[in-house]
Amino acid sequence: MLLAIVGLGALTAIADQRVPPEHVAWRLSEGAAPAVVEGFVVSDPIWRAAEGHPAGQQAVLAVAAVDGAPTVGHIWLRHHQPACPLRYGDRLVVHGTLRAPRPPTEPGGFDEAQWLWSQSLDGVVEAPRDGVEWVASARSWRRILRAIFDAKHHALGLLQQRVDALTAALLGALLAGDRADLPREVTAAFTDTGTVHLLSVSGWHVTLIGGLLWGAARLVFPRRGAAIATMVGLVWYCVLTGAQPPIVRSTLAGLVVLTGLCLRRPADPLNTLALAALLIVAPAPRTLGSVAFQLSFASVLALLTLAPIGMAAAHRLLERALLSERGRRMVLAVLEPLIVSTAAWLGTWPLVAYHLHRITLIAWLANLFAVPLAALVMVTGLVVVLGGWLHPWLVLPWVGAVQLSSHVLVAGLAWCARWPGASLACPAPPWWGLAGWYLALAAAARAARNVNNTDNLLKTKEIA
Repeated sequence: MLLAIVGLGALTAIADQRVPPEHVAWRLSEGAAPAVVEGFVVSDPIWRAAEGHPAGQQAVLAVAAVDGAPTVGHIWLRHHQPACPLRYGDRLVVHGTLRAPRPPTEPGGFDEAQWLWSQSLDGVVEAPRDGVEWVASARSWRRILRAIFDAKHHALGLLQQRVDALTAALLGALLAGDRADLPREVTAAFTDTGTVHLLSVSGWHVTLIGGLLWGAARLVFPRRGAAIATMVGLVWYCVLTGAQPPIVRSTLAGLVVLTGLCLRRPADPLNTLALAALLIVAPAPRTLGSVAFQLSFASVLALLTLAPIGMAAAHRLLERALLSERGRRMVLAVLEPLIVSTAAWLGTWPLVAYHLHRITLIAWLANLFAVPLAALVMVTGLVVVLGGWLHPWLVLPWVGAVQLSSHVLVAGLAWCARWPGASLACPAPPWWGLAGWYLALAAAARAARNVNNTDNLLKTKEIA
């Protein structure tokens, strides 16, 4: 299945060359030019404010026509100084500049061309304040998605009224994947400590939300009914957060596990991961080249293969040590988070170096306290959001808890980022270096697994 995924991604290069004559890509061959673009907003618009520039909105636009000629395709809309906010499903006429994606200006800088390509977007249209003309609101099934996004923005607005600005921005990123209001220095602290994955809604977010949904559903439904209710809630949460590759991967994995629960069939973790990858790449093969997709799957694959080996080795060492049962449990409580964090770092640092030109040596340590603290922030934040719908006075104690945990988390990451050598700039490793590293990890995992199987066989013979 994994080989099929790689082959499917390789076929994208052939598919991209077969662009129909009415595709918007043909309009980009001559460079930037004034154009009148008609289309629909098909993503939840986000706000962005660059340093020294006013805030603007950005969204994906499904093109219907360019300069009056029928056209198909998707482009990235940048609306500078918008007079009114855009919403999902709006039909627009944009008077702006249509251009091709730009390559990075410096090594390690933002690669607009690669990012847009991985998102299946072919170009950019930039419009001034009065360059966007609203035509019609969302219709038919788009009204449902619009209502979901409106509910999210309403909840984030309530958060801003009940907690301080930093906590509201952090909760928006952790719960909904919305980083628009997160200060640059906070984002830099997450990036420099290798904990930026916490800001990308992914596996542990789905695990936490799914656990809460399962617990609530079990109070009302039997196991099969609770599984179905949890599946519906996870799909809703995936759509609400923008349906990016990490959250889609985690949601699909959760759906596979819950479907197995309904059918009374166990789920194999590696098969589930491969199936999730195939379901993501099949409709959108370009996703295979995105940084989020690669980091998400590499980290989970490392946790599924390397972490169990480290756990088994730790258990063997403790069995030989002269420690009581209580002492072993205490040592394992310290070792297990270290092993998990190290496995995730071993699986992702080459990709981080390749795409971001940095090595975050402090990541294995920062994740030890950042992950549980971020989970505490999410849980208390959810209580504030849900309880606030009933009455603000009900969540006053939780407001203090979420603000304290948020500030401790940010301060701790900033402290780690200031350590000498915490984050080092480096050139991008060659592709053969990446392949060699992951082949070596696979070989080491296989050898260690054989050793574990041999030890287990010897123990079984001794018992027999």
